[in-house]
Amino acid sequence: MNSSIKEAKRTLINNRRLNYTLPTNTKLYPAQWNWDSAFIALGYSNFNLDYSFKELETLISGQWDDGMIPHILFHIKDLNYTPNYKAWNCGKKVSSSGITQPPILASILRIIIERQKFSKKEIKKYQPLILKIKKCLEWFIRYRDPKRTGLISILHPWESGYDNSPLWDKPMSKIKIDSKLSYKRKDNKIVEKSQRPLKYSDIFLEAEKQYSAWNFSEANTEVIFRHFDDAEKMCKEILGIGDQKRKSLDKKNELVLPAYDQCIKASHLFNILDSRGVISTAQRQVYIGRVRTLAKLCADSYIDGVSTRV
Repeated sequence: MNSSIKEAKRTLINNRRLNYTLPTNTKLYPAQWNWDSAFIALGYSNFNLDYSFKELETLISGQWDDGMIPHILFHIKDLNYTPNYKAWNCGKKVSSSGITQPPILASILRIIIERQKFSKKEIKKYQPLILKIKKCLEWFIRYRDPKRTGLISILHPWESGYDNSPLWDKPMSKIKIDSKLSYKRKDNKIVEKSQRPLKYSDIFLEAEKQYSAWNFSEANTEVIFRHFDDAEKMCKEILGIGDQKRKSLDKKNELVLPAYDQCIKASHLFNILDSRGVISTAQRQVYIGRVRTLAKLCADSYIDGVSTRV
């Protein structure tokens, strides 16, 4: 644990610039990010309170007149990041993006103050910072929840905190993009390949090739038949069914998930046997029935357990 804490401190210090800290010590993210800085300030508060509040005050320096705190502040006008300050073109004193991020500053500041056990006099010292964060929360209410529904609206996936989540694939696919627009990634020249997003095949293709070769060509089917029987037997034993019942039968519902794991294993083994063509048509129906029986036993046990807990 101590080595991890030392490494965390070293990372924060290495990534620190004049009065703010980069999310990563590379050219990939050469700016100050809203909620990154909030968490960074929380980290600094454990060993350097001055750095902690400098981080927050520098972030607040980019607050718009209406109260919004942008999600990026470009203290250094680096054109390598995309979209850079020119793309946003917000025309503010501190170059910034035109969107925001989840409003966690108030929560982070409260944690820091409570940890330090500040007196009322000490808290008063940070009143300007507190008031500016309050203004940001009021901006969210005024502009992102004008009907007071209790739900904050967002205008961009980056505002959600789930930046590149697959959850956005479907809604983003409905946005029509001008086919004439060109886009060139610059991170290819900044970050080594191992740190960039990979394709599914880059991670799993070799594993799929090897498992396919083993399961569909090399594996001993006689052994797989025995493994199926063992998985079936184990599933029933866990549920308290069969010749060798568990000792604590009164608590059988508490171990339904391990039983279900054996059910899934049996199903997988059946699929291998079926694909190898070593099960006749008549046997196939029998094996399917055996797997279904295990699944039903697990489902019944789960429902019984839920009913008991309720």
